[in-house]
Amino acid sequence: MSSPAADARSAPSFAIVLLSVAAFASAANMRVLDPLLVQLGQEFHVTAGAASIASTVFLFANGVFVLVHGPFGDRHGKMPVIAIACVAAALCCLMSALSISLGMLAGARFLTGVTGSAIIPLAIAWLGDNVSYDKRQATLARFLTGQTLGLMTGAAMGGALGDWLGWRSVFWVLCAIYLAAGAALFAVMRARPDVARPGARAPGSMVSQMLGVLRRPWARTVIIVVALEGGVFWGCFTFVGTDCTCASAWALPPSALQSQRSGAAASSTSRWRTTSCACWASVAWCCGAAPALACRSRCWRWRPMRSLPSPPSC
Repeated sequence: MSSPAADARSAPSFAIVLLSVAAFASAANMRVLDPLLVQLGQEFHVTAGAASIASTVFLFANGVFVLVHGPFGDRHGKMPVIAIACVAAALCCLMSALSISLGMLAGARFLTGVTGSAIIPLAIAWLGDNVSYDKRQATLARFLTGQTLGLMTGAAMGGALGDWLGWRSVFWVLCAIYLAAGAALFAVMRARPDVARPGARAPGSMVSQMLGVLRRPWARTVIIVVALEGGVFWGCFTFVGTDCTCASAWALPPSALQSQRSGAAASSTSRWRTTSCACWASVAWCCGAAPALACRSRCWRWRPMRSLPSPPSC
């Protein structure tokens, strides 16, 4: 059964494309620093582990401040908040590109996490308000293509651009993508003011709504599982680019993340149930990651790990 908002107005296709572009930049931002830790360590005369603070503060802000953006989107409209978040994230990426110290870079990355964390969840909520239920699953799958591509190419883009033009160029590219998406979304809202209207607000305060969700056993199970997955996945993968010593180990991120894209594409088929798609995506993830992990273990046996070069003295 579709929501009243979805029945009253339809989502313009161009807006969905722009939201997907913004989601691409937001997702790529999560992994873009992973292959650049050694460069950052040499630039700021610290170890790669110390340089990882730039990734840590971004992921922390990206996870925590989602709780803040939801009420803002309900009060002021999800699309305007997304557009403002894109422009703000572009300014934060600009600040990252101009950083002259690790502390300044960490602060800029924290602010990028604060602003960029609004894009994907509010975009999904906006689609839920503006797309009827019978078309929602396929539309979400098309939108999530941008997010998944960002996860797949973020580390590759960071490594390639970092080696070619330096680590600062990565943030210039992200700044341009954010700015283009934000400006285009403002143009769409000017042409279609109805897409910027706030949706129906749920009764009660934000805290009472969260407590209501936590009272459901299945919701608590999902939250715990996702928290464990996020801690293992995002935490460990930060150091894959620094640690890998053989090319075959690089099969892990593309193969594992490709399975998520396959699951998103499969969910666009309306005859598949959402639970079935999630289960098959998890199986595909394991099948894609297992060969890469086997190759990685062979690298450990065949080739000793090289120690990272010591940072230059000040």
